[in-house]
Amino acid sequence: KEKSICFIGNQVWNPMMGSEKEIEAYQRLSKKYQFYLAVRKDNLLNKMWKTYWDELGVKVKLNCKIWPNELIEIFIVGDFFIQKIYPKELIEKEDEVGDKIKKISDVNAKEVNDLYFESYGDINIIITKNTELATSWRKKVEDLF
Repeated sequence: KEKSICFIGNQVWNPMMGSEKEIEAYQRLSKKYQFYLAVRKDNLLNKMWKTYWDELGVKVKLNCKIWPNELIEIFIVGDFFIQKIYPKELIEKEDEVGDKIKKISDVNAKEVNDLYFESYGDINIIITKNTELATSWRKKVEDLF
């Protein structure tokens, strides 16, 4: 795998919300690209989903704080530096839900699911095509591993 796709964000729970087609797409892409996920939170759900990603050959590092703004997730794909900006209320609620889960029996699937289907405001996306920016941040993420 000579190409990589990098992610910087708070959580890595997305397989929990993904459709079967989305999961299949991740599986196909993981055969072609090396994925690196730099994840800010080190909670039980992230540890659980890290195991899932590990099985796909995705490199995941938890408790990683290389990006200064927790409201923004970063995706680096090719020459693109993509910022996904979340409402503060959603991130606070996500942290609250994730931090209170100490064992699997604490998981309230409805509460976790509702996080992603209730409206907390707009999610904005900024897409920048900039080879130097993408290369620089890709290196920062890959160097974590």
